[in-house]
Parts: sequence; structure tokens; C-alpha cells
Amino acid sequence: MKCSLLMGFVFLPMALGCAQAAKVEQQATPSVDYVQERGEYLGRTLEAVLRGAGTPYLDQQFKMSQAYGEMRVELLNVYPLSDPKNATVEIKELWWKDGDYFLTLWFHQFNGEWIVLDTLYWHKDVTF
Repeated sequence: MKCSLLMGFVFLPMALGCAQAAKVEQQATPSVDYVQERGEYLGRTLEAVLRGAGTPYLDQQFKMSQAYGEMRVELLNVYPLSDPKNATVEIKELWWKDGDYFLTLWFHQFNGEWIVLDTLYWHKDVTF
């Protein structure tokens, strides 16, 4: 009996300490991802996206030779500028606002249709 009580006094504080540490660690971890891909849009046509998402907050178009910045760097995996003909490829970039987040979709022409090439869902505080 003395042994059981002694073990209770030794292990109970350790167990409580571990539970408390886990609680603190859980609170320190952000509850949201600030940047994520949205794969459910990949390959969808512009028409289908607009039907589902509505009017975009921003709509712009540029050539790959003007695809500057970290935010657009993934486009270079598909259209590397080391191939000169990729410099003239047209990209359509659309943004939607979703509370504190933005959804950005990049489209390229494929078989005469604008098709989603890449996606980004990001928090307004992220700096690219």
C-alpha cells in the first residue's frame, strides 16, 4: 500500500506536467495555415470556376516574362523562362477575397480554354 501511494505521488505530478506541457504546445501552434494550395481547382475551366466562386476581386493577365515575385514562382516550373517560347505564354490571374484570406488562381490556355494551372490560398498578413 505504501508503495502504491508513493508511486501515485511520483507519477501524478509527472503526468500532470506532461498534460500541461501538451496544452501549452497546442496553444502555441497556429490554428490555421497561412498559405496553402487548393488542389480542388486544378484543371477546372475558367467558366466552371466563375460559376462556383462568383466574380473575382481582381482579374489580371500577363505574359510569363512578367511573372515576377515569389507568389508566382511555381508558374516557372511549368513554363521555365530558360525556354524562350515560354516568355510569351499568357497567364490569367484571378483573386477572390474570403474574410482574412485570398484565393488566387492562375489559368493558362489549353486546347482553346482557360484552365487552372496553379492555386494559392493565403492569409492577408503573408508577404510575398
